[in-house]
Amino acid sequence: MELGCFYGHIYDAVKEKGITLDEALAIAAGHGIKGLDVCSDFLDETAPEDFREMVGRHGMHVVSVHGFFPCGVRTPQEYDASLEKMKTVMHKALRAGSPRFMPVPQPSGSYRPEEDEQWRSDMRRLFSQVIAYGKEIGLQVVIENFSLHEVPYTTFDDIDYLLANNPDMDFTLDIGNFPLAGFDELEAAKRYIDRIGYVHLKDLQVVENPEHPEFLLLRGGKYYDSLEIGGGCLKNKEVIEFLTENGYHGPVIIEVNCGPNVFDRTLQSACYLKNII
Repeated sequence: MELGCFYGHIYDAVKEKGITLDEALAIAAGHGIKGLDVCSDFLDETAPEDFREMVGRHGMHVVSVHGFFPCGVRTPQEYDASLEKMKTVMHKALRAGSPRFMPVPQPSGSYRPEEDEQWRSDMRRLFSQVIAYGKEIGLQVVIENFSLHEVPYTTFDDIDYLLANNPDMDFTLDIGNFPLAGFDELEAAKRYIDRIGYVHLKDLQVVENPEHPEFLLLRGGKYYDSLEIGGGCLKNKEVIEFLTENGYHGPVIIEVNCGPNVFDRTLQSACYLKNII
C-alpha cells in the first residue's frame, strides 16, 4: 500500500508550526508520505503544473483531486452550471498529474427539502455524466461515502445504487464516514472490496460535554474529535488487514477532519501506519 494524506494537512503546518511549506513537505515525505489528496481550491491558488512540480521535488504525487462545492439542479441552467464546474476542476486535476477526480457536491442554496427525491435523482444523473466525461478525457472518477444522510452518497443503499449503475466508477472507501453515518466500516470494506479505488483513513473519539464544540464533528447528536490513526475507536487495523488479505495495494490517505495540531496528528498517523501496512 502507498501511504498518503490530505495535502491540506501539510499546508496547515505553516500556521501550526511556523515553518515554510517546503519544510512541511520535506517533513511529511520523511515520514513516508508520498500520495496526496488535494482540494481543488489549492489548484486555484497555484497553477496545477506548478503544484505538480512543487510536490514532485519531494518525491510526492497527486493521488486524487476533490471538488467540494454546492451544486444546483433545480433548473436546466443550474444543472448545466454544476456540470461545468466539475469539468473545470477535472481538467485542473489532469494538469496536476492526478489520475483521479472525486466530486463532493453539496445542496446549493436553491435546494428545497420538499424536493429531496427529485434532487437525489438529478444528482445521480449528474454523477453519471461526470463519470462518463472522466472516461472520455482519461480521468478516473471516484465517489466516496459521505457522512450526512442529506446527500445521496452516504448509505449502503446509496453506494450500491451508484456502483450498480455506473460500471466505470471507482469507490473511495472512507473508513470514518461510514461510522459517522451509522454504518460499520469493516462491513463496508467487505461489501465493496471489488470496487475500491483508494482509501481514506481517519480515527474518531466521542467527546462528552465538549468545551469547544465548534472544533468537533457533530453527527447523530454526538460530538467527535478527529484523532491520529490508532488513537481512536475505529477499526483501522482490522480494515487494513482485510484489505491486505484481499489483494488491495492502492493508496491509503490519512485524514484528520478537525481539532488542533492537524499536522502533528498526521505525522503520528504515518508512524502508526508504517508498522501495519
